[in-house]
Amino acid sequence: MQAITDQSTAMTGRPSRTLVDRAVGGDTTAFEQLYRENSGRIYALCLRMTGKPAEAEELVQQSFIRAWEKLHTFRGEARFSTWMHRLAANVIEGYRHDEIARLTGVASGTSKAQLHRARRLLREALNQ
Repeated sequence: MQAITDQSTAMTGRPSRTLVDRAVGGDTTAFEQLYRENSGRIYALCLRMTGKPAEAEELVQQSFIRAWEKLHTFRGEARFSTWMHRLAANVIEGYRHDEIARLTGVASGTSKAQLHRARRLLREALNQ
């Protein structure tokens, strides 16, 4: 019965909460299925944001490593693919902050704080 449930959700592109729960429980086969169903979309996102195929591949791997580490935080309020997209975007943004920090000689946190401040100032200027 379990295989039928997972198979039918794979066809709809919406992995069941059961599949995610199995992965949270350490089922690497379930996580592999989540990877197979979502890696293409995550690669497209990474490639779109970096423009470099090799870098995009590395970011996909980093994103799924992070997903494995954070899977227990998935609440199921959104589709897994939506959660995974946000997680990958965060990995890419973090990567960029690390690179900015390295190039400018500041801490990654400083880069993030400066971006946050710049966005706030821009919002304030647009609202005037």
